[in-house]
Amino acid sequence: MQPSPVAKRMRHLAAALVVSLAAQSGAVGPPPTPAQEPAEGALQNRLPGHPTDVKSPPPPQRIPLLRDPARVRVPPTYHTLGCDFDGLAEKVGAAFVAHVRAVPFDCISALFSTAPIATRVAVFREPNVLAVARAAHQLIAAYNRVAAVPLNNLLYYFQAGVFAEFHTDELQWSRAVRREIYAVVGSLLANPSFFADASHEAGNLVVTVFAVANAPGARLRYLSAAVDWLSRWSAARAQIDGQRRGAAEVFVLVFACHPELGFRAVVDDLPIIADVFRDIALSERMLGTDAETIASDAGGELARFLAYADLPWRPRVVTGVRQILNRYEPLGLGASVWAATAGAAVFYEPCSTFHICEELDGLEPAVLSVEHPCGDGIFIRGQEFDADQLAAACAALRRTERVFHWRLKTGRQPVADDLTARHEIVAFANYANYRTYSSLFFGNPTDNGGIYYEGDPAQPGNVSRHLGYVADYLPDKPIWNLEHEYVHHLDGRFNFHGPFWDYRVDTHKTVWWIEGLAEYLSYRDDNEAAIALAEGGPLPLGVVAEATYSSGLDRVYRWSYLAVRFLFERHPEVVAQLLGYIRVGDYDGYLSYVNVALAAAPAAQWPGWASEVKALPDYDVAAIELPLPRELSVFDEETAVALVDVARAHRTGQGITVSAASSDPEVATVDVVGSRLTISAVGLGEATISVSVGDAWGRVHRRINLEVTGDCPRWLCPTITSGWRKVVMAPSDQ
Repeated sequence: MQPSPVAKRMRHLAAALVVSLAAQSGAVGPPPTPAQEPAEGALQNRLPGHPTDVKSPPPPQRIPLLRDPARVRVPPTYHTLGCDFDGLAEKVGAAFVAHVRAVPFDCISALFSTAPIATRVAVFREPNVLAVARAAHQLIAAYNRVAAVPLNNLLYYFQAGVFAEFHTDELQWSRAVRREIYAVVGSLLANPSFFADASHEAGNLVVTVFAVANAPGARLRYLSAAVDWLSRWSAARAQIDGQRRGAAEVFVLVFACHPELGFRAVVDDLPIIADVFRDIALSERMLGTDAETIASDAGGELARFLAYADLPWRPRVVTGVRQILNRYEPLGLGASVWAATAGAAVFYEPCSTFHICEELDGLEPAVLSVEHPCGDGIFIRGQEFDADQLAAACAALRRTERVFHWRLKTGRQPVADDLTARHEIVAFANYANYRTYSSLFFGNPTDNGGIYYEGDPAQPGNVSRHLGYVADYLPDKPIWNLEHEYVHHLDGRFNFHGPFWDYRVDTHKTVWWIEGLAEYLSYRDDNEAAIALAEGGPLPLGVVAEATYSSGLDRVYRWSYLAVRFLFERHPEVVAQLLGYIRVGDYDGYLSYVNVALAAAPAAQWPGWASEVKALPDYDVAAIELPLPRELSVFDEETAVALVDVARAHRTGQGITVSAASSDPEVATVDVVGSRLTISAVGLGEATISVSVGDAWGRVHRRINLEVTGDCPRWLCPTITSGWRKVVMAPSDQ
């Protein structure tokens, strides 16, 4: 039987599972769940080569960047936490180890990339690393549950150190240091007391040790230990948050091992993998709980072994996959496990092998049953939207588009060769549904808060997509990260020539602009997290521009936001010039220009600007109203003058410019001083007052229809005054 159209498409789309495309994403997501361990920044800062961009086993709380329209929280920095890095940098030996053991986990997170370079160099010098390794060996030798917490700090210090050493030119380790780190990892993973410990604290330590182990050329030696730990999975462990997080991290390592040299030689002798993964996937007690993601990871990882036609225990894999797909339903019981297993299975085998062709054919239209137009070629596809949600989403898109064209001066003219015909915002009803179905339908990773795929804009009829979900935990239930991802679409269509892979994100310093612009136009002047980061002193502007997608949360998003905002406010000529390069696809010219343009005057002004920049309340200039006189105007009964204070209608009036004209000066005249508009009635008749109000984020036009008569309305005048003339104003869009 031939594969169904959906199955054929799945073969094509699933290729995205093995291609790094997370760089196109605004990698943001729902608020992390409360925990004592890794801060949000740390969860982004993985070891070099860690494939977080191609796999989605972590549960939602592992998504790094908080993006809440209500701005509910400013993430801590090493300054606001009170981390004593100066003291830590000066300590040695036992004093240094004691500090690392006791320091808050968030402080270690700051060592990945936000602490100053000089601090990182001092904290991770080789004698310190070796002292921590000796202390870790001692704790491992006498392992108990109490030791799990300080051990977690010590191992997390190693993880931060590996990341910092990779990204810091001034920090270079010898091979002996790396050998000692992995000796600690091997010692802990060989300790039976650690494997038997089913506590929350031990689970947190599992997360850290397997994250350290998950490095290119090293991870494969720990695959057997990873499977051994998973073989101990139980209903009791599934109820413990730390253990669930540990299991997710173990599946990350298993996934990453596949392309390693020597992988087959190891797994050929590990048939237990098929049984362990199958049993976890079939554990129905986890369905409907926080552990359900572990079951879906197990099903997907089991199906991935279908890739090896000559695997000695492949029949076990086929049988296990069939059992999972027969046990669960695509829209009912165990849907997330079914979808994860089916998605991987049909990449390697026809859907007919597992008798699921019919289910696949009907699944996408059944799940994404809503399609709503939101402008020319813009569509929202999703689940369970009501009219208010759709209206709010469309309004947000229109506002973002208005601001984008205003600030970027595009003339609404796409770059050459951009033939994109349709942009889809695909929004699942919640994160759980996003994680369940998006990879199956579109082949994208889902360990994020949404992702943008441009496609190939040079192809006629190209469709670009923002894949995401509704933040059902917020009162207004917005589409999560909607504006950020829409800016990516607009940036690609009106600024960047060619497809995403032409942007050379790893070599040509384009990441800071891509993500910084998306942050700037979505947060505008109200990015408290970035402002808080700048309070500790800025990274050099040139260092910010060197960010790649492996540079960590703060550099990719928050520092890039600050850099883009700085240029718009202080050096718009730089913005105009760099746009000139990327709009024609001259990325070499862009790189040369950026290297020069961010030096000299901008570099000198940057520290002062960053130390003074403020978070200003967000607002929408297009929503401004010019109210009726009785609401916001002051009148002089003798002179018949109406004073409209635009500032009162529009935030504080800061940065507002107002212009106005009368259609008939013999009936009414206008005068503008600052944000105050004075309208004087001078003769009987009708006139239209055209008003233009603008600021840095746009300009809108309003009309005031004015009628001057010889009567005074009762609501305006406390007493009837003969001969006084009435002024009637009614604002309307121009």
